[in-house]
Amino acid sequence: MQDVSERMSSRSKPRRPAPGDAWPWTIDVRRLLAFATLLSGLTMLAVGRGARSESEGAVHLAPELVIDLNSAPVEVFSALPGIGPKLAAQIVEARRESPFVSLDDLDRRTRGIGPATVARLAPHLRIEPPQEPVASRVARRGARVD
Repeated sequence: MQDVSERMSSRSKPRRPAPGDAWPWTIDVRRLLAFATLLSGLTMLAVGRGARSESEGAVHLAPELVIDLNSAPVEVFSALPGIGPKLAAQIVEARRESPFVSLDDLDRRTRGIGPATVARLAPHLRIEPPQEPVASRVARRGARVD
C-alpha cells in the first residue's frame, strides 16, 4: 500500500502532456484564452468602427471603375454592377443611333434601365461630348474638304 505522503506527492505533480498532445493546458485555461481572444477582437472592432464613423464625412473614395458612356465597349459595360451582356449590348446599340447626352437620356432610350439602375451606375459613368469628325468641323468653317 501507498503511504498518504506518497499519494499526496503524486497529486501535486503537474501533469505532463502526452507525446503529440497539442494542448497541454486544461480545458478551463483554453476556455479563458478563447474568451480573452474573442473579447479583444470585439474591442478592436468596436474601436475601429468608432474611428471610421468620425471621418466618414471627410473622406470620399473614388469608385473603382469609371467609364465614358459614349465610348466604352460592350465588354466594359458588362463589368458594371447589375449590367449583363444583354443589357450592355442594348446600351451600345442605343449609343450607335446617337450619343447619350445625360444619364436621363440613358434611362429614356435603353429598355431595362430605370431610375434605380441609373442611380447605381452614376458613380461609374461619365459622359463626354462626342468628338466631331474633322471633315464636319472644316466644312462648318467654310473650307473645302477633299
